[in-house]
Parts: sequence; structure tokens; C-alpha cells
Amino acid sequence: MSSTNKTSNLGLNLWSVTDPVVHSDFNADNEKIDLAVQTTNDKFTAKIENLDSRIAGQISALSENLEAELGKRLKIVSGSYIGTGTYGNQSPITIYTGIIPFIFILGTTNPSTAQSIGNVVTDLQVVVPWSNYFNMNSSRNSNDATIREWENDRITWTSSRDARSAANTSGDVYSYIIIGSDD
Repeated sequence: MSSTNKTSNLGLNLWSVTDPVVHSDFNADNEKIDLAVQTTNDKFTAKIENLDSRIAGQISALSENLEAELGKRLKIVSGSYIGTGTYGNQSPITIYTGIIPFIFILGTTNPSTAQSIGNVVTDLQVVVPWSNYFNMNSSRNSNDATIREWENDRITWTSSRDARSAANTSGDVYSYIIIGSDD
């Protein structure tokens, strides 16, 4: 005989003190649990597959739109500059890109500026047009450099904190890569 009481969701046996415990009741409960887990797993898998399919479709559409928009016009510009030690609103740093910038990557391997191991840069910054700042000083948790201009052919920033924060430490070499379009 089964238990007197049952759980509300799966109808599993809940034995009272006077109920006889029967081996087949455990097997029946295990079958119910197994079926419930499998049903939940199947529903979850179907939802994940549907979501994966929708995301893949959106990524494909975005990729096609980006390719149609940019075509073969995507350009990469790289270069470097040597810091002058100046900073502040009266001493902005400007890189003339020659292209419309989409992504700006700036870094240095100079030990006085970057926290580096060998030539591995840890103070590498990736900046996008909607960024308002970047932080060349990894020991701080603040916004060191403020983007002032993100124009058709240039990127300009300043920092009132110090030359290191402005990515302009005197004598240090800063390298950059800019990804953009020529129209």
C-alpha cells in the first residue's frame, strides 16, 4: 500500500509513522521525479534552441547590415607619439586619424607609465565614440582622461589630473590603433 499523504506537485509518497514502507513506492516516486526532470529539461532545451536561433538570426542581420554599410571602406590606422608632459584643458592631446574613427586603442609599454611585464601592456585602453573618458592609470578607480572631441578625422582628450593620466608622460612612447571608415 502507498503512503497516506502525497506531495502537492508530483504526488510523491509522504509516509506517516503508521504507513508501511513499500519498495515499489520508492521506484514509483523515482519514475515521477525522472519524468519531471526530463520534461523540464526538454522545455528548457527547446527554449534555449529557440533563443540561440533568434540570436543567430539577429547577429547575421547585424553582420549583413554592417557589411552593407561599411563594405570595403573599413580602414585601420596605427601610429605612435612621444609624450610631452603637458596636461590640462589648455594642453589637449589630439590624434588626427584621416578616417572617421569607430574604435580607438591606446597603450604604452613604457615602465614609467604602464604597469607591464616585459612588453605586455596592462594599461591598454579601448575607447569607442560613446565613451566619455578612459583611465591610463590602472592603480586608480577614477576617470582620468576626458574625451573632448570625437570628430570625423580626429580624437582629442584632456586630463586635469596629471600627464600620466592624460597619456602624455614626458618621453614615453604611446602607440595607437584606430579602426574606422573613410566615409
